[in-house]
Amino acid sequence: MLVTPCWDEPYGLVVAEALACGTPVAGFAIGALPELVDERCGRLVPPGDVAALAVAVPEAVALSRAAARARAERDWAHSRMVDEYVALYEQIAV
Repeated sequence: MLVTPCWDEPYGLVVAEALACGTPVAGFAIGALPELVDERCGRLVPPGDVAALAVAVPEAVALSRAAARARAERDWAHSRMVDEYVALYEQIAV
């Protein structure tokens, strides 16, 4: 997945969706992308650096699709989200 946001995206749903499909990401390190992409599931380059992105694309293509999927399962599974919401509610209720 090639992700080239021109602004600071607060989350980057398309990145999470790509990883959930087992698709490594190459993109600009802007907005939330540095929080979503690690070295096992993608390559990020400075915002606007098209030459660096051209180098990053084949590197990302060579990454493990299983590692990309595992990142999504580990960090964005609905069960994790629910557990974290419940923990937050319990903290607030105290």
